[in-house]
Amino acid sequence: GKRVAITFDDGPHGYWTNKYIEILEMHKVKATFFLLGSRAELFPDAVENLVKKGFEIGNHSYSHILMKNKKPEIIESEFKKSLEILTNITGEKVKLFRPPYGAYDDKVIHTAAKFEQQTIIWNVDPRDWDGGEPDTISQKVLENVSDGSIILLHEGKKNTFKALPQIINGLKAKGYQFVTVSELLQYSSISRK
Repeated sequence: GKRVAITFDDGPHGYWTNKYIEILEMHKVKATFFLLGSRAELFPDAVENLVKKGFEIGNHSYSHILMKNKKPEIIESEFKKSLEILTNITGEKVKLFRPPYGAYDDKVIHTAAKFEQQTIIWNVDPRDWDGGEPDTISQKVLENVSDGSIILLHEGKKNTFKALPQIINGLKAKGYQFVTVSELLQYSSISRK
C-alpha cells in the first residue's frame, strides 16, 4: 500500500495540541510531533497526552533557533536541554530530530548523531505556517504527495487545524495509509533490501 507520515512542528500548544489529537483519533490517523523543549516545559500535560494516545514524539530543538552555522556548543546545548525535558516528561528516549526551519549543516547532523537522533526533513510543505487558507493548505498537500511522503504541518495554526480533516479525507480517498515517521523509515528500508 501507499504510505505517508503526517508531522507537526513547533508544539506543544496545550489547547491546540489536544484539538489536533481529537481530529487524528477521530480519523484513526497516526502522526509524529516534533516538539520544542521550551514549549514542552510550558505544556507537559499535552506532551503526556500525545504519548498516552500513542503518537510519536520527535525533538525540534529547545528554542527553535537557526542551528546552521552556529558554534557546536550552542547546538549541543539546544539538544541537551530539549532532550532532557522530553525524556523527563515521556519517560522514553526520543530518537528523531527535525532541525528548525529545515536548516542544517554537518555540525547539526553530527550533533544529532552524537545524541543518537536521526535527522528528519520533509518533502511536502504546504506552507501552512504562512497563514494560507484551509483549502489552499489541503490542496497543496494533495497535489504534492506521493508514496513515502513526509508531510510538514505546524501546531498552533487555526487554518492548519481546519485543513486537517480535508487533508486526511483527501489522502484516504487517494488510497494512502498513515504511519509514523519511524514506521515509514522501516518500510522504506525493507523495500530497499
